[in-house]
Amino acid sequence: MGFHPVACQMVLVGVQLERGSVRGGQMHMTAGSHVVTTPDPAVVAVDDWPIVVLDTEPGDCTVHYSHTLHGAPPPTGGLTGDERARRTVYACFGPTSLFEALEPLEDLVAVMQRSDGVTATVDEKLRY
Repeated sequence: MGFHPVACQMVLVGVQLERGSVRGGQMHMTAGSHVVTTPDPAVVAVDDWPIVVLDTEPGDCTVHYSHTLHGAPPPTGGLTGDERARRTVYACFGPTSLFEALEPLEDLVAVMQRSDGVTATVDEKLRY
């Protein structure tokens, strides 16, 4: 499970700065994924997954558990007028164990990846 015992115990609060749309990019979430571990990266057939696409407006607030499988595909382009690509500011709340595993100001995503691109385990991280 890699870093999941530590990193997946957060609540993420996102304030949408721009409209979330197909053209500008929008958050996708997999319904029910908060109760299971992250799928194997080798899984590529996702057509049957219960994907929920969030249409958001500037000022909207989203709240989700970090273990929920989520992501935002890149904008498809074709933005018109004053439309901009999706931007969001996140505030993350987690247990002290998450921050004890990190050096001050360290990037969580960078820490989770080993030099070979594989997600590090908590034990690997806490060894040094």
